[in-house]
Amino acid sequence: MKDNTLRAHIHTAVFSYIPLKKNDPSPDDTISHLLEHARLTDILHLLCDDRPLSGLGESAFLQGVCWVVPVEKFVNDQ
Repeated sequence: MKDNTLRAHIHTAVFSYIPLKKNDPSPDDTISHLLEHARLTDILHLLCDDRPLSGLGESAFLQGVCWVVPVEKFVNDQ
């Protein structure tokens, strides 16, 4: 791997298409709206596996809405 100092097991939720408010910065409101009005179609692993031959490749985000938070927020320093 390019940088093996950071490891994570990350998932994403995929919902059916519904229009979302463009200027709503609140993930909580948007997620609530999705859970009420859209259909959950899949849960996926997000990957960055660049091992030669046996690697699974890398996930690609093509369209939609994505929220990113700092990983260190969830790291338990021991």
